[in-house]
Amino acid sequence: MRRRSRTDVAEHTEAVLRLRPAELYATAPFAPEGDRFVAELASPALGACSFVLGPQGTPPPAWIVLDYADGHQRRWRRTRRTGDRPFFTLVEETATAGYVSDIRPALAS
Repeated sequence: MRRRSRTDVAEHTEAVLRLRPAELYATAPFAPEGDRFVAELASPALGACSFVLGPQGTPPPAWIVLDYADGHQRRWRRTRRTGDRPFFTLVEETATAGYVSDIRPALAS
């Protein structure tokens, strides 16, 4: 069995999922396959959470970064919380507008 180096572990634990605003949901989407995750993104100052349907075959990352076309970003860090879905807390925001209007409704179950 190969022993993992510190670099291997750091790369795995610091995985980043990059998104565009069109990939956010206002309510938790239905995940059709068992190998996709639904993550909750908390944005307390904005008054609502958003949800993300993760890519097929990938585990939840340590970070989720929302990239806007104008170069602004929002960054969430995965935090511990009880429940059945990964939970992320907003830790940095360079965006100034467009958040609520860019969230799409959930897919039908």
